[in-house]
Amino acid sequence: MNHFKNWFCRVLEVGIAVNLALAIPVLIAPAWTLSLVSIPPPEPLLYARFAGLLVILLSMAYLPAALDPDRYRAVAWFAVLSRAAAATFFVTTAICLDERVFYLPALVDVTFLLAQSVPLVLGVKLERRPQAARGWCGGDGGPS
Repeated sequence: MNHFKNWFCRVLEVGIAVNLALAIPVLIAPAWTLSLVSIPPPEPLLYARFAGLLVILLSMAYLPAALDPDRYRAVAWFAVLSRAAAATFFVTTAICLDERVFYLPALVDVTFLLAQSVPLVLGVKLERRPQAARGWCGGDGGPS
């Protein structure tokens, strides 16, 4: 098994768990959750709840790549690009609104962006070598 691909799968799974841990409270109790990080709640609260729901749905879309990134290669790359887009959004928001609190979600997304992209790139590169073991995450890959 390609250890880079295995690492990618584990990091993606942790990223899904972190997303859910952050989004579910926003969906259930948005005012309270946002007050914990000093973000003023939007009016109506439906907007915050909808954002939480979208993060949950996006996280569920990552599951196929976490289970079989060979078969769902496009989803694996989408997970990495989504982190880049989210980090860019939060940094831009922090700068434009002059609100330092938005650097916190940007930091989370940049952390997962690096932690996912490095093993994904290295795993794909290793896979292209002739002697490389095939399969990600314990797939149909042969010897480890």
